[in-house]
Amino acid sequence: MEDEVQPRLDILAKVLGQKIELKPITALEEEQEKEGSGADRPTQDDGWDSRWENRATDPWSEQTAEPPARKACQALHDPDLKIGASLPGKIYFCAWELVVSYPDRYVGVGNQPRVRPFFDGMLENRTWDFFYVHDVSKRVDHPFLLVPTNQLEEFLWFINDVLSTCLTIPKGPSSERFFLRFDAASTPQPRYLCRSQDEEALDISSWPVICEDDITAYGSATPQHKAIYEANMERLKTLPEAGRDAEFRRHKAAQKHQHRINMLQDVESLLGLSGSDKVSVVFVCIDIEALELAPNPISEVGISILDMNKILDISPGEAGSSWWPTMESHHLRVNEYKGSRNYRFIQGCPDAFNFGTSVFPPKADLASTIMEVINPYIRAERELVFVGHDFKNDMQYLARLGIDIKKLQHRPEPADTQAMHQAWREKTQGYGLRHVLNDVGIVSKDLHNAGNDAAYTLRAMVAIAINSSVPDDAVGASASDSFQSSADPGIAQAAHNE
Repeated sequence: MEDEVQPRLDILAKVLGQKIELKPITALEEEQEKEGSGADRPTQDDGWDSRWENRATDPWSEQTAEPPARKACQALHDPDLKIGASLPGKIYFCAWELVVSYPDRYVGVGNQPRVRPFFDGMLENRTWDFFYVHDVSKRVDHPFLLVPTNQLEEFLWFINDVLSTCLTIPKGPSSERFFLRFDAASTPQPRYLCRSQDEEALDISSWPVICEDDITAYGSATPQHKAIYEANMERLKTLPEAGRDAEFRRHKAAQKHQHRINMLQDVESLLGLSGSDKVSVVFVCIDIEALELAPNPISEVGISILDMNKILDISPGEAGSSWWPTMESHHLRVNEYKGSRNYRFIQGCPDAFNFGTSVFPPKADLASTIMEVINPYIRAERELVFVGHDFKNDMQYLARLGIDIKKLQHRPEPADTQAMHQAWREKTQGYGLRHVLNDVGIVSKDLHNAGNDAAYTLRAMVAIAINSSVPDDAVGASASDSFQSSADPGIAQAAHNE
């Protein structure tokens, strides 16, 4: 073997211009042992537990697709961490209910029979550390039960190793339910409850009461920190629906259908299209573009506004085109990501804003820049009606910024053009913005630019409401005809080449 290796070492030495020699194995092992025994290396005796190294993907970090290595977190055998104590350090939590229902929500039908037995016995031969958090904003006595996200991730890794599967935590906005942050010291923190180690069942005989310190912390927190905390509570209360029986699904489908009809009729009424007068509200349409690679940071925000006071004496025209010139549009591009664009799954075009001039706020000022656009209407005590297309994802991104849409409007919920289109066309499936625009006869250009998408979504809302409020034989142009208006030169006449 040495006869074969030495000629290669001689060639490598000539290339590098220096002598190359192999160390004896015993010497190499001795050096490695010295490197691994440094005084700064964490050990169990130092109060560290390698199980708590938070290796889960951080949806707020500035890294890309590869999960970054995490700093180890203080172990629970720390004597200062007792029942009711909060865990120091940056830990990500998820609801235990979400963990238990993972097979129903995130595993395909084909793999469920293989995966479910692991979850049925998930307390056996494993250790879970349980925490609890109360919703002090609502003074709810029964707390939410949480576990560290990295413990779920390690459990998924274990299943993958046994079954050769690829179970993982969902990407995109859905991942936020698995990465609940409570690192703002001014708001209530999850508190330690117990450790379950190789048990058959979780037995919690009694729940701790709300801590007065948490009530005080919430009361003195900044509005932004309160909004983030309350967004976490909403995520805990509104977990994704798990699989149910067919009758229940039919019942839910009927409820959703009626809900969409009510939303459409409400917008028709606000716009004065159902025989009633126009209502003096301000429609605020928001669209958000996030980068495709995890952690999917927000890169663009589009805002388009229709102030009903500006169109009280103006008839809508075909597809609402007479109202288009009164719509105000904004395009915010996060300065740190101005050189990035999506191309893997969608073709982003952040440079192609067609309704004005883009602005470039720094990431730290994005939330305040959004509110600068909306605040004049809030100060004027105008009623806001938020609009979006498949808006739930955008609302989650806004909540990440500390902006709670539900608190900014007095109405029960925003108007969603995807749901409105489903109600109008009596469809069970929701369609993308491009399809909806085609269906109402509006030519679009440069979609997947947040500013353009917000402007077109607001136009689509008006057009859907107009089409829905008149008899089918009075709509005029068919759904396959594309409407083009000289009110928007260069946009309405653009070829629909996407």
